[in-house]
Amino acid sequence: MKTVSVITTSLLLLATAAEASGPGEKLSYIVKIMGSKFAKASLYSSGNRVYGEIKTNPKWDSIFLMDNRIASELNDQLFPVETELELCSKKRKSLYEIQFTNESINVLKTQKSKVKKITKRIGRVHDLTSWLYQVRSKIKEEPDALFSYKVFSGNKTYDVNLVPLPEDLVQTPFGTRKAKPYRVVISRPIRYKKEMTIWFGVDGSHVPLKAIGATKFGSFEIMIQTIEQKELGDVDVQ
Repeated sequence: MKTVSVITTSLLLLATAAEASGPGEKLSYIVKIMGSKFAKASLYSSGNRVYGEIKTNPKWDSIFLMDNRIASELNDQLFPVETELELCSKKRKSLYEIQFTNESINVLKTQKSKVKKITKRIGRVHDLTSWLYQVRSKIKEEPDALFSYKVFSGNKTYDVNLVPLPEDLVQTPFGTRKAKPYRVVISRPIRYKKEMTIWFGVDGSHVPLKAIGATKFGSFEIMIQTIEQKELGDVDVQ
């Protein structure tokens, strides 16, 4: 399996602005729990490469450390072809190399120097970030459509269903934006169901502006901080 380096991906995405051609984007967010700044998160895209990261505020590290990264190569339909996922918590660090096909998911999981190979027979699914990009690509043409996806977390597959809500206004750090909210229901067959609401901008590239929901620590809010859309090129990650 080809390895996609999250470090290489992020560096190349940020470094190629001056010399590459084609669309690129960087989105930055603040995550709050019960009004407290919990984490910073970013999403970068360039060509068919996507990179995301989230890292907790140091004040939260002793309670719930999170230092996660994901790098993906997407196909023309915005489904993942290869993904590398790094999950870091207080107790463990796990690395996943995932290859997606039309019939299966092949996973190479490394944890505490132990390597485990897993194959799941399942049709085409999304990873933790690719489904967002596919939703964004469809909102312009079908803003009131229901969207349903299967999303693979590295360990489990979830059903993700989006239900459109009436257009709304969102207060952001750079002014009031018109947005299209969706109620997002995330579930598994056996006693697992979570809900949140995501507001996507109605113009341009339909950027996710805001999300709210609940965690075991209380209610959370994810709010856009900056939007950088540049002429970046497709990055060839080795």
